[in-house]
Formats: sequence, C-alpha cells, structure tokens
Amino acid sequence: AAIGRALARAEGRADSARQGPPPPAPHQERPAFDPALQERQYLERNLVLQRAYAGHLAAALEEALAELPELRARAAILAAIERGRWWRLYLRLLPLLRFLRGAG
Repeated sequence: AAIGRALARAEGRADSARQGPPPPAPHQERPAFDPALQERQYLERNLVLQRAYAGHLAAALEEALAELPELRARAAILAAIERGRWWRLYLRLLPLLRFLRGAG
C-alpha cells in the first residue's frame, strides 16, 4: 500500500513537471531595508517589555511588603543607602581596606 501511494505521488509530480513551471507569484514591493529604523523598532519593543516587567515586579514587591512589615523597614533602609550612593565610596575604599588588612 505504501509503495502504491509513493508511486501515485511520483506520478503526480511528474505530471505537474510536464506541464511546465508554475506561474510566477505576483511581485510584491518590499520596503527598503533601513537598519536604523529596524534597530529603533526593536529597542522600542524591548523598552515596552522591560517597563511592563518592572511594573509587574514592583507590584509583586509591594504585595510582599504589605504582608511583612519588617521587610518594608529593610526595604526603606536599602533605598536610603542606594540614594546615598555609598557603594561608590565603598568601591573606592575597598582596595585601600584590603591593603591595610594585608599590612596589619
């Protein structure tokens, strides 16, 4: 049975090949390739996705903070530390602290 189906498919293809090539597809105008426009569209879609994800994460964090008051206090402390940008000073002082620890 499988051989019969294969022979029928082969005959059908042979008949269509004897009739000539298929008619050409209608020509469709393609817009000119603009890499800058394509990159901008990609970045805009990416920005929309990132903003939506950040909103989702912010809502989940607010929900978690509402359930745990002590977590809200820690989050406030971390936000104050981040606003103060202490980590920049820390990163500058870290090599000096390592040197002093090794010398002592």
